Parts: sequence; C-alpha cells; structure tokens
Amino acid sequence: MPAKSLVLMFGILLPFLMVLAACKHPSTAEPQSQLGYGDFLAPQLTKHQVCSDGRVLMTFDEPVQLLKDSLILDGGLSVANDQQLSDAYLSDFEILMAAPSTPGQQYNMGLTVRDQSGNMLRIVLPFFGPNTNPAQLIINEVLTKVSSKNSDAVEFLVKRAGNLAGLCFFLGSPEDYEHRFIFPNMLVKKDELIVLHLKPEGLTQEVNETSSKSASGGKNAQPDAWDFWLKEGAGLPDSHAIISLAETPLGPLMDCLYYGDKESQEGKDYLSFGSSRMLSRAQFLEQEAVWALADASIRVEDAASSVGLTGTRSLNRKTGISPNGKQAWYVCESSGASIGLPNSLAVYVP
Repeated sequence: MPAKSLVLMFGILLPFLMVLAACKHPSTAEPQSQLGYGDFLAPQLTKHQVCSDGRVLMTFDEPVQLLKDSLILDGGLSVANDQQLSDAYLSDFEILMAAPSTPGQQYNMGLTVRDQSGNMLRIVLPFFGPNTNPAQLIINEVLTKVSSKNSDAVEFLVKRAGNLAGLCFFLGSPEDYEHRFIFPNMLVKKDELIVLHLKPEGLTQEVNETSSKSASGGKNAQPDAWDFWLKEGAGLPDSHAIISLAETPLGPLMDCLYYGDKESQEGKDYLSFGSSRMLSRAQFLEQEAVWALADASIRVEDAASSVGLTGTRSLNRKTGISPNGKQAWYVCESSGASIGLPNSLAVYVP
C-alpha cells in the first residue's frame, strides 16, 4: 500500500457531491501574505474510480485531511477492522470499507475534508453494494412507438449468466440522462431475455419480476422473459436517441445504441445532432469508443437507421456482428416486433 494512501473500504461510488460547508477553520487558517490575502476556496473532488476489488480511488485538487469524527455510514456499515485513518494531508485517497452485504443496494456515506488553509468540504456519497458476479447483457431489440398491443420497451439478451444487481439502464448516457433504471439483486441465466418497459400505463399488474417470469401483465409483458417497469417512464424518442447500459450507475458502459434518421447539414447547429445535449451524448460514445464510426469523429450518419419504425416495427440487433454500430441493427417488417421473444429475421425495406 502506498505510504501516502488513506484506506477505508466500500462499494460503488456515485458522482454526487453536496457542499455543506466551505469556510475557514480558525485554528488552521494561515494568511498567505502580509496583506491578509489567502486561500478561501474549498477543496474539490476532481476524480474518482471504482476498482473491481471494492477499492475506490479519490483525487482532490489539493492536499486535504479527513476529519475522522465526520465519517457517517448508513445501512449498518462500518469501517473495516484493519482501518488506519491518517492525519496527513493527501491529494489522493484509497478508500476501503467493509463491503455491503447486499449487491446493488444503495447506501450513503458522509465525510468532511479540510485543506491546509482550513477550508472545509462536506461530501455526501451515495454508493451501491458491489456486484462481484455481474451478468453481461446486450441491448437486443428496441420499440419506440405505441400500437394497440405494443408500447415503448427495450429488450436485453443475457450473454453471460450472473447477477443483475446494480446494472443500470440510461435513457442517455451515465453522464447525462432523462431517466435511469437500476436492476435489482437477482440471478439470470445465459440466453434469457429481459424486458424493460418504458411507457407503463399505471396498471397494478405492471410489476417487476424477480422470482417468476409470469408475474407481470400489461403491454409487451411476456411469460418467457423477465419484465421490469420504469414507473416514471414516458417512452423513448421516436426516431433519434442514445440509450446505454452500464455495469454500475457510475459505469463502465456495458452496451449502447445510437439510432436516428438525420443527415448532416453544413453550418447546422450542434453538428446536426439537434441539441447540445444530444451532441454531448454522441461525443461521449466517441470518447468511450463503444460505437463504430465511419470517421474519427461521430456524425449523425453513424446512427442505426430508425427509418420505418412503427408500433409494430422494432429495431433489432443482428447476431454475431462486431463491433457494435449501425451495421449491427435493422428494422423488422410490419408486425415483426417481438419484444420478449426471439427477434424477427424479416427486414423492412423502405
């Protein structure tokens, strides 16, 4: 362990910070010059990384000291028995905490740090119990429009058996999204199908299935697939959007889909992506190198074509196509949408 490490132990950290105090501590504040000018800025957490063994690395923009009495843990958590809390001022911390017993369950930790000028920062960090055996899923079919029998939904195919705990779907990206859904603690088998319904009707039978595939009702509910419902969901954009799946609410990305029907126009705002938000999400996929591009930079033409999508025509993933990109997707023929069932192989031709 590095000499300049501070070690606590805990699960998966989310990038949510709340500054409760940023002030001078009278016993440590020191003037920086005879004119009385000094550092009155609170320290900032600039980087954090979750490691597979449960360690979380934190980097501040300046050396800080952890105020030991400020550490608050909920959910019955406690500091590991071999914890050594340092009094040193450090920029980099290696945080370890006794692992939460329930994978994917949300907990919270609060702590306060102080820089060498006495400025303090209070941080509230939601985090999740570590999933040491995450299932591997891919986005397999997407339905973006409503019909008499169908409604907006995303289907996932299990490529590797494991636990769903903490896997997170985003309407958007982990950095920017309208909605997200965190999957519960449950085991799934290879080749099973999972359906996330994104436009529920508020029916009592729309329940998340964690023990029986036949427990749920409502549009698109299938007795041979695991059904989940985004209660606050209002559906998917009809023809232009980015959706993604991450191993945790913090990342890394497990899979994604960019679909659209736009063409680049010279001089068009936001590079023809329609909004700064959509452009930012597209550039995130480019930076993460998770979506195949025709050139070095992402363009609207890199989207999987959404031309022809209806309430009975869905966007389907081809089998065995790698890397993931527009070439891996097709719109099925009318009445071919098969959420929760094997994909239709009939391809829609405009």
